[in-house]
Amino acid sequence: LDFISSDREVSILDVGGGHLQLAGPLCERGYTLTVHGSAASCRERMDANPVTQHCGFIESSPITLPVEDRSYHTVLSFRLFAHYEEWRELVRELCRVADREIIVDLPSTSAINLFGPLLFKLKKKIEKNTRHWQSFRVPEVTDEFRKHGFVVEGQFKEFFLPMVFYRLLKIRALAAGFEGLFRVLGLTG
Repeated sequence: LDFISSDREVSILDVGGGHLQLAGPLCERGYTLTVHGSAASCRERMDANPVTQHCGFIESSPITLPVEDRSYHTVLSFRLFAHYEEWRELVRELCRVADREIIVDLPSTSAINLFGPLLFKLKKKIEKNTRHWQSFRVPEVTDEFRKHGFVVEGQFKEFFLPMVFYRLLKIRALAAGFEGLFRVLGLTG
C-alpha cells in the first residue's frame, strides 16, 4: 500500500491474484480492481467474498492477458514470479498492460534464499504441497523491466526468514516481531 497511488480512481490489475491476498485489502480501501486468475475457481472465490465480489475478473494465461496495451494504471503481481519459469515473458506482459506503475514481489538470491535449493526437501516434508520455486538476481529482473520501458523506483525487502518458518509458527505477532528485529538490524527494509 505504501507503493501504490493514493488515488482511489486509478485502475489496478492484480495478475495471478486469484487467491485474493491483495484484493481484499485493496477493495476495503476503495480501489478499483480487476483480478486475473488462471481458472474459473478464482472468480468463484471472489464471488463468495462480499468484499471482492464486485471486482472485475480476467481468466487467462498471465503472459497473454486479453486486454489492450496500457489498459491499467497499476499492475500488481505477487507470489507468481517464484513459480513462473517464463518470467521474462511475464515481465514483458506486465509492462505491456501497465500504464504507469508495476508492483511485484520476488524472492532474491540474497540472504537466506541463497540456501533455498538445499532446504527444499525439508520444506516439502513440512508443507507437503509445496512447489518448486526460483530465486532471482534483482539486477537481472531490473534490467528486464528497463528493456520494456519501466525503471525501478523503490524496493522493499519484505522477509528475511523463509516463509515456511512463519507458516510453521502460525503466530503472526511472533513473525512480525522477528521481521521487525531484522528490519531494525538493517537486514531488510
